[in-house]
Amino acid sequence: MHDVKIKWVPYQQGGRKKVPTNNRYYPLARFPEIETEIDWFNHHTIWSVVLDLGETSTENGDLISYAKVRFLVDDAPHERFTLYSFFEIYEGPKKVGDVFLLNNK
Repeated sequence: MHDVKIKWVPYQQGGRKKVPTNNRYYPLARFPEIETEIDWFNHHTIWSVVLDLGETSTENGDLISYAKVRFLVDDAPHERFTLYSFFEIYEGPKKVGDVFLLNNK
């Protein structure tokens, strides 16, 4: 599990109406190495993550949640959590947040 900070995309910009109210949330993760893919959503390197959500607050006008993250399946590329400092989360093709890994250098 890795500590993260989630900056939610505002609803007015295409994000969720509300931050998930369940403690556990299962979005798709998009890491930087596939940002150049034209049809990234159908790419074979898309992985689901599990976010154990903690406190949500407003920081500088942004809706922010703190959480712990892991991949949903054991055979996922776990090294991505140490190779990158951030990734995006999606519900289907809709981006809903930016996730920042807090313990990475």
